[in-house]
Amino acid sequence: MLENQDSVSRIVLAALAALVLLATAPCEAALSIARQSGSLTFPGVTLTAVDQVVSGNAAPTWRVDARGTTTGWNVTLQISDFTAAGGKLIGAANVSYTALNGSITRFGRSSQKVDPTNGPGETGVTGTLDTARKAVTTNAGFGDGRYDWTADATQFQLMVPATALTGSYTATLTATVNSGP
Repeated sequence: MLENQDSVSRIVLAALAALVLLATAPCEAALSIARQSGSLTFPGVTLTAVDQVVSGNAAPTWRVDARGTTTGWNVTLQISDFTAAGGKLIGAANVSYTALNGSITRFGRSSQKVDPTNGPGETGVTGTLDTARKAVTTNAGFGDGRYDWTADATQFQLMVPATALTGSYTATLTATVNSGP
């Protein structure tokens, strides 16, 4: 998706979007994660031959199903490289995330209440998403139930390099749930 800024030579880099993939690590039988709605998206930028940083403008909501889990659990996020037609690439190391200010709510009355100390809660971890980063955690004995987690979109930062080429880029954001805090 390309937009003409002034119909002469300024072309806006289309809104960057990350497709959302889900993975479940082998662990206790009831532990799983599924995307409920939304995708991670970034606003379009006008390419200026200068590095630019943009914040996410939408983020997905995931549901963690941890019914019967007593060992605690955590969710990690990792993103693939952004690609566009013609082999264009913006590397995954250009996306950083801070696990703060999102919302975690229990789903259903049988789920344990969210405990401000023991979780589930965001970790506050900051780093690039070219490697898996622990975003949500809960201690053993807590987090038994189902929970909806929506990351704060503005905590995702994309550095669009000066060398980026015009295009509509996509990447895959993978959320994985693991046993243990």
